Amino acid sequence: MKNTKMVINSTVVPQDFLERQAFWKELTQSEQKTVKTVTETVYEKIEMSQRLRLEVVVELQKVRPLLESKGVWVRYLQTFAQHARSSYRWLARAEQLKLPAPVIEGAIARGVDLIHKSYAPALEAVPPPKQLGAKAVDSYLDEIIEFQAPRRRKRAPDGEKAMVVAWRAVIKEWTALEALGARQRASWAVRLIGRLMGEMGLPAQKIEAEAVPEAFRPKPGYPKGRPRKRHSTC
Repeated sequence: MKNTKMVINSTVVPQDFLERQAFWKELTQSEQKTVKTVTETVYEKIEMSQRLRLEVVVELQKVRPLLESKGVWVRYLQTFAQHARSSYRWLARAEQLKLPAPVIEGAIARGVDLIHKSYAPALEAVPPPKQLGAKAVDSYLDEIIEFQAPRRRKRAPDGEKAMVVAWRAVIKEWTALEALGARQRASWAVRLIGRLMGEMGLPAQKIEAEAVPEAFRPKPGYPKGRPRKRHSTC
């Protein structure tokens, strides 16, 4: 598949987006570089806000019944920076999805913005799994993403995002093995790294420990903070 995007600082911007602007040739090379860098940051923040919408909806659903019964729900929504209609639109979309809580939780953990209208055809075509274990939910989300992908704008591979997903998956299994003890878990981790190197054809090398960026870690309060049962939104 031909790549139609350019990648700057691991963030995606449409190919030739800036070059097609009438003002572009009026800028010096230094100014163009500055504009490109800022544009990358803006794209990244916009995508981040979209991925967080589902998480916002889950949290709002926890207090909606209470605040509606007090007659202050709309006033409550208006305390946020965004317009109340945006929150209503997000909540309405979440209600239409009618997805099991584990699927919603999995989507939030993976940053899949199921509220985005581009996912509607995939969600209508692919029913959620009857068994809601972690593997079944992950497979379901993979299917949704694969179904939806051809309908989205083509994007260049994002190594940083892929690393976050892989890191979280490994840490999830690492945490689940806590009962094995420190020595056995360390052996497990080393064997995993070795097998990955073998599968990827990487040569033997010295690997130093590296600090984990804070963005790799899920927000505090999840998954324990997520509701396990659907909350009424009436």
